[in-house]
Amino acid sequence: MATPLSLGIPSWLGVSLVLSIFGLLLAVLVIVRRKWNVHPEVPRKCAHVVMGLLLLALPWLFDSVLPATVLAILSIMSLLLLRWAACRNCEVGRILHWSAQRRRSIGDLSFPVSVLALFYLASDEPLLYCLPILYLTLSDSMACLVGMRYSTSKPGAKSMEGSIAFFLTTFLLTLAGMLAYAGAALAPAVLVALIMGSSLTIVEAIAFRGLDNLTVPLAGYLVLNCTMAWDSSRLIPLTGLCVLVACGSQLWQLWTKDTSGPMVRIERFMTFVFSESGGDGSRRLL
Repeated sequence: MATPLSLGIPSWLGVSLVLSIFGLLLAVLVIVRRKWNVHPEVPRKCAHVVMGLLLLALPWLFDSVLPATVLAILSIMSLLLLRWAACRNCEVGRILHWSAQRRRSIGDLSFPVSVLALFYLASDEPLLYCLPILYLTLSDSMACLVGMRYSTSKPGAKSMEGSIAFFLTTFLLTLAGMLAYAGAALAPAVLVALIMGSSLTIVEAIAFRGLDNLTVPLAGYLVLNCTMAWDSSRLIPLTGLCVLVACGSQLWQLWTKDTSGPMVRIERFMTFVFSESGGDGSRRLL
């Protein structure tokens, strides 16, 4: 599928440029880790943000899906090599995988897959491509960093503070995109931004093992593609529903003080419902 946005740069040059910047970025982050005593999550998120912002340029670099596919395949191969390096305790591998828990996540491998899918679906519509990439890049990073700084939840758990940061970042990104690029009126733009912030906060909260790198941008594309052309009469009921569900889930977590991951809570509930009864007629609960 060709994109009318391409600047006519040779495809091989675009692929080489992106991969070269990624390699240079890793080298810089290794030096930063050596020189300054920063939390290991900070260089990882820096790589996440820089590469996400760089990949905003893909519709202007490539005129078809083929070079984007080649870039995604080479990126996945490079990321698998970094996983191998991390297992061998190599310093460059520990930029993305500073703990065994990080290596169990598939977030790094989901990243190029989601970018390729968005390029195929929306490379000729800059807003539908760029906003989901920004959700993946900025909203997710803000949720992580705010959760690390202010949350009292156990490490690795999704926190209410992080979810609020994710919602606010997504809301502001969507509002700015709708007003500045799409030329939408203020009221519909605010409603779409509320829908995006609420729905993607739910998607991000229930994702596990880094799958939010895939589910957040793709859900963002689908919801944005459906709602950006709606009028206020159709947007208001959906806005109310999304905000109600998002707020309800956060209030439930606050009330129950349940800091376990959402998939753990779902697993416990399903086990309770479907497990066989014990000898005393009661159900077993994990």
